[in-house]
Amino acid sequence: MKNKILIFSLASVSYLASGFSAGAQRFEIKPHATIGLGKGVDLESTLPMVSEKGVSNEFGVDFGYTFWESGANSLNVNIGLGYRTSSLKFRAQDMKYRYSAPPSADMDGDTYIRYYDVNDLEQKIGTGHFNIPLYLGYEYRINDWFNVYADLGFNFGIKCKATLNHISGSIDTYGIYPQYGDNFEIKDPFMNGFGEHALSSSMKGKISANSFMPSFLVGAGVETKIWGPLWFMLGFRYDCGFNNMFKNLIEGTTPFTASTAPVTYTVKDGERVTPISDYLNKSRLSVFSLNFGFSVKF
Repeated sequence: MKNKILIFSLASVSYLASGFSAGAQRFEIKPHATIGLGKGVDLESTLPMVSEKGVSNEFGVDFGYTFWESGANSLNVNIGLGYRTSSLKFRAQDMKYRYSAPPSADMDGDTYIRYYDVNDLEQKIGTGHFNIPLYLGYEYRINDWFNVYADLGFNFGIKCKATLNHISGSIDTYGIYPQYGDNFEIKDPFMNGFGEHALSSSMKGKISANSFMPSFLVGAGVETKIWGPLWFMLGFRYDCGFNNMFKNLIEGTTPFTASTAPVTYTVKDGERVTPISDYLNKSRLSVFSLNFGFSVKF
């Protein structure tokens, strides 16, 4: 009887020890950062573009729980909180256009045809999103010091800012007043903002961005043990957005009007530059990133 009790006690201790050992490695905290490789946003514009450049980076912390383990294989579920910044730079082709100017664009309240020659128009747009990633992770333990992993899931982005940070370029503009005779032209700088001017950030309009930006994420990499519960992670990740980052407010560009032209004028507000983001019929997140950070397992 004593032998049976001893055997049962040893078996119970062994079971509890193994369960404790497994439980001690079930939780994980992963502070990390991603550096975007490429422009970060897949763009299409109805406005003729010369160049588009961008970068998208993120930092955050994820929390994981291992719910299944068999030999060297394990599965975990993860949720986190991060902050992504994106910076986009646009340069439009030189443009010549005209539109029918309303009375608000004339100091005497007349209507006329306003002509523009826009050169070297450049804009820089910055965005910031809080991200909530939710994903499954697979991990294969090669040895006590080296693991490989793969992640698959979703990222839910919530906009916290979208600003037009920089505008540069130049314009040459004049007005034709047909009611005063054929080709009656006014180009005097003291009237209605006519003449040659440099564009500046003080002329910027408001960015219209979507508040919610979900994306699909997939990643893979390696982990190496530093000491005790501390591991170093290095890998790659791809995020693909489901919807556009910006609202496409101007779907067509021909002919321009007083509300759709890249640069417009009113006596009250002066020259106003329309954000190039208004002309984007496609602006989906598409970023391949280098992902690195640390993992604490307990």
